[in-house]
Amino acid sequence: MLDFDGVIAHSEHLHDQVLKALCEPLGLTWEGEPFVGWPDADVLRHVFAQRGDPLTPERLRELLDRKSDLVLQQIREGLYQPYPGVVELVREAASQMPVAVCSAGMREQILPVLARFGIGPLVRSVVAIEDTPRTKPHPAPYLEAARRLGVRPERAVAIEDSPRGVESALAAGVRVLAVGHTTPPSQLARAHAFAPALTEVSLQRLRELMGPEHSAPAAERPARTPSVPPASHG
Repeated sequence: MLDFDGVIAHSEHLHDQVLKALCEPLGLTWEGEPFVGWPDADVLRHVFAQRGDPLTPERLRELLDRKSDLVLQQIREGLYQPYPGVVELVREAASQMPVAVCSAGMREQILPVLARFGIGPLVRSVVAIEDTPRTKPHPAPYLEAARRLGVRPERAVAIEDSPRGVESALAAGVRVLAVGHTTPPSQLARAHAFAPALTEVSLQRLRELMGPEHSAPAAERPARTPSVPPASHG
């Protein structure tokens, strides 16, 4: 199970650009806020609350709709690009096990990007923000993804790039491999394993995280590359 923004798509900076374009005309600015992995609604509530500005449900809905329109424009313009290694990893994994996307993003933004990257048909299920009553860091998204794939959570592995995503998968009982695409390793240390990038993640490594019943026979295993351990707190 893969997160979308920050794992599959190199897109967190694009979301940040759109949010700032929406908020700056309203006098709302920020620098260096830890919004990686945050749903758009949570970001907007946080920014408005910092200024003490009330954000009504109607105003929130209007801003979310405008943000979605701008993101879809970015997608049509081809600004979304895959992280190196992700397309190859999904293709290899999908040939041997079910693959899902588990995201706090919107389905209408995820599906066209998967199609553009050429991996849409390989993804058995997409769990988006509208599919569960609560989103990350709550376990509901990963529990739903596991249910749709027909696997026990403890026999699944999640690839995540944010603390919220890591906590969601852990709370669901899913094994977690964190990638350092967007977040310092020290903030991802609760994951079971860490890799700086997906180019350093093999299918065999994912199998080992899922448990011995998923590991290939020794004769079929490629030579292992050294693992990069997660950084420790403090």
